[in-house]
Amino acid sequence: MWHIFTDGSKSEQGVGSGVAVFTGKVLTEQLEFKLDSRCSNNLAEQLAIVKALDVIESQQENQNEHRTTVIYTVSEITLHSIRSAKNHNHLVEEIRNRAVTLNKKNWKIEFKWVKAHA
Repeated sequence: MWHIFTDGSKSEQGVGSGVAVFTGKVLTEQLEFKLDSRCSNNLAEQLAIVKALDVIESQQENQNEHRTTVIYTVSEITLHSIRSAKNHNHLVEEIRNRAVTLNKKNWKIEFKWVKAHA
């Protein structure tokens, strides 16, 4: 099972997203992205999840094997947006569509909230 932690932030120093991938308890990949200063904090959070899905999609494992990944985010707003059928934001739709596509490829993707700085 994979555990992927995502985060996005906006401060006076700039805007960025990060992804940390754990296989079991071992950190196997870490990604950081600097974003345009016009990006909002929520956009940075959503882009981090998109980048996490990129990591999953890049895997070349046995297609018949069932695979489970939990993607953790500190953004409750993003989780509510993903779960709301009324939200049609471009990145939210992309996250949903990619999760469905991965599900069809035998991936089980779960999205969970984790307390910031925990």
